[in-house]
Amino acid sequence: MVCRPEHQLPAYQSFVKQVKERDENKCQFPGCTKRRFGIEVHHIVRWKDSIALRYNPDNGVCLCNKHHKMVTGQEMAYAPLFIKVVQVNKMKRIIKER
Repeated sequence: MVCRPEHQLPAYQSFVKQVKERDENKCQFPGCTKRRFGIEVHHIVRWKDSIALRYNPDNGVCLCNKHHKMVTGQEMAYAPLFIKVVQVNKMKRIIKER
């Protein structure tokens, strides 16, 4: 993963931490079992396309390096899938906390 200056910002680091916690640090691509090492946070709506969503954890999803590379540049095609994944993971977390 390319280290960009914005990756050093506290807001970005908080975004990554929240997404990884919600997704239990596992790749969320259907059928993938990769976890812990090599997990990256992917923006569902691209960083450059929405300033308002850059640090919103609902706009992030955990992916392994392989799937992150695969979906990059095709965000619009995968957005419905990842939005649903985020909703399901948020609901699981709410139920788990009860």
